[in-house]
Amino acid sequence: MNIMRLGSSARVAPSLLKRSEQALIASCENPEQLAQVYESMATWFVGPCGAISVETQRLGMEESLFHRLMREDATSTLQLQYRMNQALADIANKVAYNDRLKCADEKVAQAKLNVKSQFSDSPWLQAVCSTDSENAALFIDMASATLPGGQVMKSLANEDEGYVVLALVEALKECQTVS
Repeated sequence: MNIMRLGSSARVAPSLLKRSEQALIASCENPEQLAQVYESMATWFVGPCGAISVETQRLGMEESLFHRLMREDATSTLQLQYRMNQALADIANKVAYNDRLKCADEKVAQAKLNVKSQFSDSPWLQAVCSTDSENAALFIDMASATLPGGQVMKSLANEDEGYVVLALVEALKECQTVS
């Protein structure tokens, strides 16, 4: 059995843990088999004395994937990419890649939205949906969107950002964007 530990099980959503446990219970034919599975998994992960078993350590289970990726030798810089057109790659090169990032081919480099018609009087929507390379990446300042009474937002959810995304999707549908 190959298992990769992504992080602390304390950070896994309780509902997901419950569903996993229910799936395990459903796969066992009787209580004895379930007890045997629990015992073998506990022994495999932790060992009979409560310490992480040698087999588990050998497979790297004492260290999370995130800790492994934090090591210098575990990363490499992206040099060839298939998702950004040249205008976006140029921005990434200025910000982080020191001109080492290249587009996979000319088709990727020249890719852009195919917009059949203009659609909105809203200047920000026209800019966001523009096919001009100078508008390849636009930043919309959501910090200036104030809450009633000058309240400070303390939630990770931002409804205003959701409205922006919805407006953008509707605008792209309206202007007959094609692939």
